[in-house]
Formats: sequence, structure tokens, C-alpha cells
Amino acid sequence: MTSKADINILLKRAFKEKRKVKIRYYNPHNDESTVRVVDIYKIYNGVIVGFCHLREDERNFVIDRINSVAILEEKYSIPKGWSPESIILDK
Repeated sequence: MTSKADINILLKRAFKEKRKVKIRYYNPHNDESTVRVVDIYKIYNGVIVGFCHLREDERNFVIDRINSVAILEEKYSIPKGWSPESIILDK
């Protein structure tokens, strides 16, 4: 498991470099973790917003629920026209 400080550093680096990340994300509702590949669109208030390739949709991820991060070589682009105002916190 990666330390919380390291997770934050890796997420910020990946976002700055526009590189995909592979995360292990814990869901407290079903007490399970899933591996996700995510394109990070925004980091704010302890949350990352991005495109989840597993769910093929935009998702919000609480950073405290991320157990590990690996920065992938593959780059991504934020969709044209996307803005932070499109964030829906209830997803």
C-alpha cells in the first residue's frame, strides 16, 4: 500500500503531465476495492474528477479511498469544452 502523502504526490504529477493513472479504489459501501484506469481532469478538496475507463464515464474519486497509484506511460487529453462546472458531486 502506498502512503497517503505519496498518493497525493503521484496524482498531482500525473495530472500535471496528463498521464493516465492506475488506482486501487476502496468502496466502503460494499467493502471492496477495484482497480481503475483514470484520466484526471481536476483535483480539488480531496477529490479527483476524471474519466474512469472501467465504467466508461466521468467519475469522482475521494483521494482518501485510493490505496495505491501507478502513473502509466499513456497520455490523455481533457475533452474540449470540459469545465469544472460540469462536476456533479452526486455521481
